[in-house]
Amino acid sequence: MNLSEGTTTSEMAQAGQDSLADPSREKPAFPQGGVWADFHAEKLVTSGQGGTGASTSRPGGVANGQASPCIQLVFASCRAAVERALENADDPIERVNALNDLRHCLADLWKYRASRELQFADLINHLQGLLVEVEDLPLQQIQAIGNVIQKASYSSALTDPDLRDFTRILIKAGCDVFRELR
Repeated sequence: MNLSEGTTTSEMAQAGQDSLADPSREKPAFPQGGVWADFHAEKLVTSGQGGTGASTSRPGGVANGQASPCIQLVFASCRAAVERALENADDPIERVNALNDLRHCLADLWKYRASRELQFADLINHLQGLLVEVEDLPLQQIQAIGNVIQKASYSSALTDPDLRDFTRILIKAGCDVFRELR
């Protein structure tokens, strides 16, 4: 199914369901202003066991040791936005547009914070704080943010040691991870 501007939400949801049922079919393109994963959030079935089972975890975000497909799709959008920002290092307008897309993707991840462990929300909050002003963000910091997003996206449950490692990566690249605390 080819999605266009006049496509209804139910048509988009059906297109997404069809593509999930048959992996050989092409997934629909991102609708204007949205994330493809949003259309599958209502249908998401999880184990209800939560991340690590520790007191800091919340139910619903991890099924069978894997992060939900919706969250993985949004993380993929984050990684793509970082790639575009790095590829357009010489074009400030395209780079800023890509970083603004990353901010929107992080906002989409923020919507899933209740279904994940507290460390997930902490990480997304820190990353959003780093992207308040994207116009002069150095490439080294964009690379570090991308590195953190990549590592976090492959983790089914983030832990405090993970957050410490991510903080070290960001600080080493010159990111002011404590800016939001001042």
